[in-house]
Amino acid sequence: MKDGEAAVAPGGGSSPQRRDEGRRTGDFGQGEHCDLRGELCDLRGERLRAVARETRELWGDGRSEDDYFAYLEAQRERGGGRVVHLGLMEGGRALASLKRYSLRLASNRGSVRGLGLGAVFTSPAVRRRGLAERLISRVLDEAQRSGAACAVLFSDIEPDYYERLGFRRQESTTWSASTADLPGEGALALRVPASDDELVGVHQRCMLRSPVFRPWRDGEAQRFGEWKNGPYAARLLFEGEVPRGYALVARAGETLWLGDVATDGVPSAVLFATLRALGRQASAQRVAGWLYADDVAGGPFVASPRRECVPMVRWLDPSLGDARAHFAPMDHF
Repeated sequence: MKDGEAAVAPGGGSSPQRRDEGRRTGDFGQGEHCDLRGELCDLRGERLRAVARETRELWGDGRSEDDYFAYLEAQRERGGGRVVHLGLMEGGRALASLKRYSLRLASNRGSVRGLGLGAVFTSPAVRRRGLAERLISRVLDEAQRSGAACAVLFSDIEPDYYERLGFRRQESTTWSASTADLPGEGALALRVPASDDELVGVHQRCMLRSPVFRPWRDGEAQRFGEWKNGPYAARLLFEGEVPRGYALVARAGETLWLGDVATDGVPSAVLFATLRALGRQASAQRVAGWLYADDVAGGPFVASPRRECVPMVRWLDPSLGDARAHFAPMDHF
């Protein structure tokens, strides 16, 4: 994905960068017994460059080695400490590596601290020895000891592998509707946020009223998501002078793509009419996004199950074992 391009295309397709990120590691099979142990290390400088050299063809989106290395460093810098690249090091090389992203999820049950995993990779010379599983287990054990309640990843391939590690698939459907088929009356008023703080404040209030866990963003996380997955235009949804929700949108051809949309619990008919208003404002024939299934129930939406970017969660806190979670394109890390 080139900076500034929308991360996910309407209908559930994704850009080359997203299709590849978190892709095959070559380490999914049981393979032979592995006597390599490796030391868990933060990958910086030349260590990170060595990983970039091996993974550029998968996730570099046509970038040169220098540009891809700079992109990985930019993720760390723009993430404000949230993004860390970790690896199992032995003999001066990374046997396996991944990206760890610090996050929070929130719902009407409260907010919890968690972590995201991505870009899992095993060096070709040591594949099929269980090193990816060993790396993931070490990172999760460390996170659980530090109080993390959940781990999140987006699977593009082999979800069954991650299920064997305790992850559970969450909803992974792209919903779309003709703008003209949505109701024309009862829409909330659309306003441009006066500031990032106003947008983030409305977002946080909506998350704490959500019936399912969703990523909770502060200003820094909002800016990182916009940089990595945007650009999106933000709209606040008002009933009179009361903010009831927000939408992050991008025009993609004849479709208005919903990078994220949430309310504090408005009726479905009001949400549908508001989506129509957003579509008409953008002169889009259709609206589409990773909407929450309960929000679109009873509406004129077409469901397209995704085979890529399948969100998966492992609850590290046993009290959350029955919890569900929902993720929007803006939440991809």
